[in-house]
Amino acid sequence: MGGPAELVTSEEISFLPKGQQHIEPIQGTGSETIAQAAQNEAAIRLLHQWLADESGYDERVWPRLKEAIEEDRLSYRKRFSD
Repeated sequence: MGGPAELVTSEEISFLPKGQQHIEPIQGTGSETIAQAAQNEAAIRLLHQWLADESGYDERVWPRLKEAIEEDRLSYRKRFSD
């Protein structure tokens, strides 16, 4: 990021549970505060990209991943319910 990132709006954190939809002010020196705010905003944007992903990748990969996790379990109980 080139400079201070734009502020995160309440719409951008709407994926959080209602009780956690506020952003705490960051304490620190000016440059530390700006750097941390930029990192936080970049992480929020990345989460939004993941939530908006409609490529179908998760739907294709999850059954194979779940099967691989269930294979060779020492317990007779399944980790995931179907």
